[in-house]
Amino acid sequence: MDIMPMNRVQAAEYVHWTYEAPYTFYTIPEEGIEETYKDIFSDSANHYFSVLNKGRLFGIFEYAVSANDFEIGLGICPQEMGKGNGRAFVSNCLAFGRKHFNYQGVIKLDVADFNQRAIHLYGQLGFSETGREARLSFGKPVTFIKMETEQADFFLSYQGC
Repeated sequence: MDIMPMNRVQAAEYVHWTYEAPYTFYTIPEEGIEETYKDIFSDSANHYFSVLNKGRLFGIFEYAVSANDFEIGLGICPQEMGKGNGRAFVSNCLAFGRKHFNYQGVIKLDVADFNQRAIHLYGQLGFSETGREARLSFGKPVTFIKMETEQADFFLSYQGC
């Protein structure tokens, strides 16, 4: 797999991904597409990367980097979900982020509380719950579980998915 900064063509595909139940929450609603584009291409601390498999958009990595925090966001395209790629995908997100940003500290993420499959995987990869936060996501109330992990040796070398 190849990882590259997200371009406009890839962003246009990403914002139109449509997920089936119970993951419909991850489908960006029409009214959220412009906001998402602004986030992707702004000069903020967020960095979006496309993960390509044989030239096709397989997933996305997002890194929010500041002086005090290093937070990741990630997603696999709907057609590839549930096929056993999660562990390698998340591990590569962590390893790529550490290498690209030369970062060795705590990594944080938020996950919707209904996404038990992801919560379980993050736990297996060394993340632990540090809190919960109720907030709106594109106007919908959702509770996010806040998780974080320390450095782990197997995250240090990006191997591709």
